[in-house]
Amino acid sequence: MPCPNCHQPLTPGATFCGNCGFKLDTVPVNPSTPQAATPTPSSTPAAVPSVSPTVITPQQPPQPATPTEPSAVTPPQFSQFSPSPVPTDPLTENAPFTPPQMANVPIGKPPTGHGRLAIAALVIGIVGIVCFWIPFLDAILGIVAIVFGVVSLRSHRHGLALTGTILGSLVILISLVWIGWIGHIASQQNKTNANSSSATLQTISTPCYVAKIPKAMKLTQTAGSCTFQATDVTSGEMYLVKVISVPGLTTTNLPAGAQTDARNVINATPGGTIANEHSDSFVNNPAYTVTLTASDGSAGTLDYVYKATAQGDLVAIMHTQRSGKDYSLSTIENNWSWR
Repeated sequence: MPCPNCHQPLTPGATFCGNCGFKLDTVPVNPSTPQAATPTPSSTPAAVPSVSPTVITPQQPPQPATPTEPSAVTPPQFSQFSPSPVPTDPLTENAPFTPPQMANVPIGKPPTGHGRLAIAALVIGIVGIVCFWIPFLDAILGIVAIVFGVVSLRSHRHGLALTGTILGSLVILISLVWIGWIGHIASQQNKTNANSSSATLQTISTPCYVAKIPKAMKLTQTAGSCTFQATDVTSGEMYLVKVISVPGLTTTNLPAGAQTDARNVINATPGGTIANEHSDSFVNNPAYTVTLTASDGSAGTLDYVYKATAQGDLVAIMHTQRSGKDYSLSTIENNWSWR
């Protein structure tokens, strides 16, 4: 290798050119060509020996490591998390996709399947309004309309359900007004009937009781006696009241005594029979009631009342009528008071 300065041959391993004294370690080393070793300079420059130049054998510099290409990274397999294949139906596998049809439902009000009840509530409410003049039927229709309307409020026919509920409430209100009005009219009618009947009644006053009978009846009574008889020949109506004293009479043996006396009355009546008999009461006193019928179609009611009075402890009250007329004791009982 020649000296880079004077181009004279160099001694191998020399750090200075033996010819010109050029320091060999300052020459840049070409990585492709061998370079001479560079000596470390000392603090004091040494004298250049006069030696014959030697040829330096160049050493091969270490080659930088060739970077290796990174191997391709294989991503992890997640087959264990893959969803199972969905089985297909051979009949619908190739069928065209049809999007689902969404019902027109208001937001927040899912259908509950009672849409028909909403229609029924509306129809029943309308019928109740039309039939407002039948109060008891109206009340039933109103209740049904309200029930159907409330049940179907969350259906897709919410408006119809609400309308039916309102109509049902209105129908019930109308029916209540009608029922109250009818009750008021009936009460006024009863008062009128009572006043008219009082005007057509005559008063019977005895030491045992005070009673009223129709004024058209002919009264037969002994003065001071609690027994009387009143008859109406035209209508065939008759009242007979007897007060007697029966030794040992109690509420326990009252039915037996009443049955015995009723049989005597039946035996004296042509074709007479006992239609019904039962324990009862008359003006808050124990009584035994016997219903009588005769072969001519007439009928009557006979009450045996247990009551201690001034003339006896048994009061027998009989009311008879011709066929088809009222033979109850309601009129005389409603106008009877004990002394």
